[in-house]
Amino acid sequence: MTNAAENDGTDTGGSRQARRERLGLGKPAAPEVCPRCGATATVPIGRALETGGCTNVIEGAVIALMAGAAGVYYAGEKDLPWLAPVGIVAALLIFAMTIKIVRDESRTADRARAAVDRARANGVRARRYCTACREASGPAEPDTA
Repeated sequence: MTNAAENDGTDTGGSRQARRERLGLGKPAAPEVCPRCGATATVPIGRALETGGCTNVIEGAVIALMAGAAGVYYAGEKDLPWLAPVGIVAALLIFAMTIKIVRDESRTADRARAAVDRARANGVRARRYCTACREASGPAEPDTA
């Protein structure tokens, strides 16, 4: 027994990869391997150097304020006084995690800058940054492992 989709040539089922191939999108790009340590945790240099800094702090502050305000509002609205401290604690935790994330991004960017400087000193044009070994690699770098 055949279904109508097989007869008219339109296939609505199938895997995601099969649909991508039918659309001509091909296979997803394979992760690039670090030539130093062999890890697949590499990112383009531009992505490793970027930080959201100020934008992330503002977003985190807005979300924290909303959480705190919601706790205080619903404490009065629902007559549940324990919601006010819960909202305030949630706001403080959200803001603390925002600061931690921004600091981690900044540290990663600093490490990537140092790795790029080391690569340039060795005469390598850095293209990828490996988060596992914290080194930058170029396009045609020999395997030193």
